[in-house]
Amino acid sequence: MNISIKDKPLIVQPNFNILLEVKSPYFEEVRDKISGFLELVKSPSLFFTYKITNISLWNGFSIGMTGKEILKVLQDYAKFKIPSSVTQFVKDNTYNYGRIKLLPYTEDQLKVHSKDNQLLKDISENTIINKYIIDFLDKNNFIISKALQGLFKADMINLNFPVDDQIGFQKGDAFPIKEKVVEGFRYRDYQIESVNSFLGKNDRDGDGGVLDRLIRLGP
Repeated sequence: MNISIKDKPLIVQPNFNILLEVKSPYFEEVRDKISGFLELVKSPSLFFTYKITNISLWNGFSIGMTGKEILKVLQDYAKFKIPSSVTQFVKDNTYNYGRIKLLPYTEDQLKVHSKDNQLLKDISENTIINKYIIDFLDKNNFIISKALQGLFKADMINLNFPVDDQIGFQKGDAFPIKEKVVEGFRYRDYQIESVNSFLGKNDRDGDGGVLDRLIRLGP
């Protein structure tokens, strides 16, 4: 990108903090690009402070971003060279994301799947994960309770193996909402893309509720 160094608004720090300069002419453009994969920590008047974490990267991957795309955004808008610690962190998380998948099985059970049977074996032997396992179907699949889906995913993130959740939605009762449309208000592109990915991934059926409204109100 043809942006002068002085106008580039990002400062990427080795401790995974990322500063976004509010007065930069590219502030809004960059804020929209990074909001999908960074966690906003604070937003004072001069610099917004973001943090890059396992979960923030998982959010980026889940809306269809790749590790290369995330690094390119940081490189395009950073005043200084990206610290190697940050680059390696993104690459490590990119490699691990999706190696473990969560799939439908029965009404109250889910299937945990990996093509890498050795990886699945290693994970199943972890004391944190072992408590979730009801049974093994074969060397590439084991079963967990659907009721523990969220806890299982959180523990997998803590182990640096964010799960590719392919469960989808269950339809429930409609909940009426009164909309108040503010003139000039619009959702940002990354928000629309995030919801489209969240609702439509793998053509899974679901009832988006408020999220469906976000799509309809988008540009």
